[in-house]
Amino acid sequence: MTWIVALLMMLLVSLAISLVVGLSTQTIGTTVTTAAEIVLAARTPADESTLRSPGSDVATSLRFENRTTRALDVHWLDFAGQRKRYATVEPGATYTNATYVGHVWVVAESSGEGLAIYVADTAPGVAILG
Repeated sequence: MTWIVALLMMLLVSLAISLVVGLSTQTIGTTVTTAAEIVLAARTPADESTLRSPGSDVATSLRFENRTTRALDVHWLDFAGQRKRYATVEPGATYTNATYVGHVWVVAESSGEGLAIYVADTAPGVAILG
């Protein structure tokens, strides 16, 4: 009986970890926007030099959906406005990341050329690339 309780506890811990880790995963295939998500408007890459992520303790998430035929890099703009690469999103894939309201994200070519900028909102956001 004790091993059953231990197994159930391991399953619960595994589920909890999956939920947390699921906030920062990459998947292949088409995903559907849920009612809680909003599609974020892309800002021009020319704005990058004037932007930085503010301090925030309000958690949210951002999902990047790559509808292009090439891999794209996702960078977080830190508190000083410097890029920190978080992921490469393959064609047809999505990448979801836990973040904070107001944090700034840059999508760029592998060469570093900025394509679009997204700012995390209070509602979970979707950035459609392409």
